[in-house]
Amino acid sequence: MLAEDLNAWTRLRETLQDMARTTRGTLKYVPNQGNAGDALISAGTWQFFDDCGIAPEYTSTRAIAAGDSLIYAGGGNLVPEYDNCQKFLEGCLAVNVARALVLPHTIRGHEALLARLDKRFTLVCRDEASLQRVRATGTGAEVIYAPDMALYINVARLYERCKGYGGWGLWSKFLRRGKLWQYLRWTRALDRLPVPQSGGIDVIRVDAEATTRGDPRWDVSNFYGSMYHFREETDLVGRDLLSLFKRIKRVRTNRLHVGVAGALMNCEVTYLDNSYGKIRAVYDASMRHLPSVRFEAS
Repeated sequence: MLAEDLNAWTRLRETLQDMARTTRGTLKYVPNQGNAGDALISAGTWQFFDDCGIAPEYTSTRAIAAGDSLIYAGGGNLVPEYDNCQKFLEGCLAVNVARALVLPHTIRGHEALLARLDKRFTLVCRDEASLQRVRATGTGAEVIYAPDMALYINVARLYERCKGYGGWGLWSKFLRRGKLWQYLRWTRALDRLPVPQSGGIDVIRVDAEATTRGDPRWDVSNFYGSMYHFREETDLVGRDLLSLFKRIKRVRTNRLHVGVAGALMNCEVTYLDNSYGKIRAVYDASMRHLPSVRFEAS
């Protein structure tokens, strides 16, 4: 694990275990739609759930019902650039859920929505700026800190679990979700990346959070996207992203979880920031102590 202090997840662990104890019915988990970096977050999340002794059931924002107790996946989604987490919170308010928790997020904007939340809600922030912004809204939600969930990944555990996946049962899940051919294209694309002899690469994003022009042929997080509605998919995509860095010594990137994957695989990581300061905030909160990871000022 990359986190300097494993106790940083203690309050989140206690909150989730309390939710599991007090939930009437099934504790439910809403994944965050996203790229391969979101798979890495989810892989760490499920390891955390295992260690908490909980096993929430997958659901979706559309399926939220009155009385539900829900967990929304971590990420960088509760910002003006995206609306998935916003719709989740609005859905929870609309149907009167019992409890709702948003796993570690970067949070910007959405002030009016946050101000409507009450004590049934828990917002987990993965950086100090997010904590301050959320508290400034006057929200009634509980607001706590925990590191990004991808930093919780134990690489050996993930690889060992993935060894147990296979056979028709696995591939039928991919097929039913319409993800089989996309997954096979993803693995082929990673295998065919021509890593320079120097072992150094630049992975610069080409999406809404870009601050400079990147090369889409190397924006590896963008090679795969999904709703991530079954654990095997997140574990395998996360493992595949990690495996790429077995061939790489150095990476320069403004993709937060490309840097996390590199650090987990003992690469030298140089971070640039994204468009709204997410990477610097998470670096300062959770990764500054790592000697192999540094932040490059723009």
